[in-house]
Amino acid sequence: MEFATVSEAYEFYYRYGKCKGFAIRKASSRIKELDGNKVTQMKQFVCNRHGLREKKHLTRLDRKVEHRRLSRTNCEARFRVQYRKQKDRYVVTAFVECHNHELTPA
Repeated sequence: MEFATVSEAYEFYYRYGKCKGFAIRKASSRIKELDGNKVTQMKQFVCNRHGLREKKHLTRLDRKVEHRRLSRTNCEARFRVQYRKQKDRYVVTAFVECHNHELTPA
């Protein structure tokens, strides 16, 4: 699957997630300079329950606000695109659709 822009890839995965019953968020990216222009080489989108909250934030004694409800479950679902200069397009290089939590389709 290919996209002309990172925004197109985001929109596709956003709609996919909404249909399947999960929210997404932007994760890591890699930006390089090609021909004098900054180009996003790689962008990864993940399930909003990807990862875990850092332990140091859970054990702080000097916090001023009560913690929010824990929503992270270390879900592995992700969608990654990489820029291919030959095609001048973003190509899907990783797609993991395995969730470790319940989904709520719209």
